[in-house]
Amino acid sequence: STSPNPAWIPELTADEDYEFDLEKAKQILEDAGYTDSNGNGIREHDGKDIVLRYAIRTESEYSKPYAEFITGWLKDIGIDTTFSSYDDGQLIEAAGKGDFDLYVWGWTPFVDPDPLLSYFKCDQISADATDFSNYYNDTGLCDAEYDRLYAEQNKELDKAKRETIVHDMLKRFYSAASYVVLATSPDLQAYRTDRFTGWVRQPAEIGPVLFSNSSPSYTSLEPTGDGGGGGGLSTAAIATLLVVGLIGASLAVFALLRRRTSEERE
Repeated sequence: STSPNPAWIPELTADEDYEFDLEKAKQILEDAGYTDSNGNGIREHDGKDIVLRYAIRTESEYSKPYAEFITGWLKDIGIDTTFSSYDDGQLIEAAGKGDFDLYVWGWTPFVDPDPLLSYFKCDQISADATDFSNYYNDTGLCDAEYDRLYAEQNKELDKAKRETIVHDMLKRFYSAASYVVLATSPDLQAYRTDRFTGWVRQPAEIGPVLFSNSSPSYTSLEPTGDGGGGGGLSTAAIATLLVVGLIGASLAVFALLRRRTSEERE
């Protein structure tokens, strides 16, 4: 999904933006010397057909439909693919080893971009093939300038200056094309303001009320009125809602930590 705060998202010029153009892709490959010398429809590198290893996520309902589109487009430009299926734990291990060429993953950004920006630093690349809890950077991209900009934005207190630095980082990451954004999913939330007060949006006025950085709504919610004949929930029901909400938040955090916990993957 996109950032809950549009201020962090840079605007790209026409020259910076990658357009979807299969004919242009064919020409780029042709100009780079990746040709199909034997006429079998697949381009070659060092005399061998170019075949990419595509990892299918079995835990994602979107993985197979995406794969149909992506492999079809690759075939159109002369690149073949093979498939392997993984659950998320297996895929994290394969990514740590570098035993893949492409797969589709999803991220949900934090309200503040710092955590997600940190995942793609050089020190987040898997450094130990026997330990798959030591990395976030599944792209394998190490960019010293990106790291420098990360450190700079991390200590910048002026919001406008920090936004500019973050924009430069994101443009740099986008230009490297180690990730190719296929789609963004809106974060749709529905909540009852006639039953509860105390909903807190992060960031204020534009952000979500649940599953944000700290989700303050869980501790600030109060029933409207006296919770009587108007159909309001009882105090016990409110307590249950808060407990369920806190469990949900804990599970969300746990799901994120799964990427760093080798015991869970085993």
